[in-house]
Amino acid sequence: MNAIGLIMDVLLIALILAAVGYGMRLEKKLRALREGQDGFVKAVAELNVAAGRAEAALAELRAAGEETDLLHERIVAARTLKAELDGLVSRGRTAPPPPASPVPASDTTARVTAIQPPVSTERLLKALAERRLEDVPLTEAPRPTPARRILPEDDLFEAPARRRA
Repeated sequence: MNAIGLIMDVLLIALILAAVGYGMRLEKKLRALREGQDGFVKAVAELNVAAGRAEAALAELRAAGEETDLLHERIVAARTLKAELDGLVSRGRTAPPPPASPVPASDTTARVTAIQPPVSTERLLKALAERRLEDVPLTEAPRPTPARRILPEDDLFEAPARRRA
């Protein structure tokens, strides 16, 4: 039995050596696959960064397009106003001058009227000296501001956000 045991041991050693050799080849292939996978991960990350840059560039292009549209609208409005002004100027040149109104002989000298301050200077100084500021107002009451006329050219340089609102 000694010979059969020896043959079995040699056969077992040969199979073990074949399994070790096959395992080493398999490990090399797995290492190459892992390295390829790492390269793939890097490529995907670079692609992601490039996609982000492309999105930012598209957003900038959209904003530039909106600004261009707004600028175009302003140019069209300015051209129409220019045409209106040209028409008004040409009508103003062709219109006869208004007749001069006769000035009465009594009004030939200029009238000068003194402007009276709302509070006399003596009274203001007296109030300051007595430290009774509540007696005399130091400033005039605010005058009401007239309502501003809306002109066609007002919307030429209006902000885009207010314009679309």
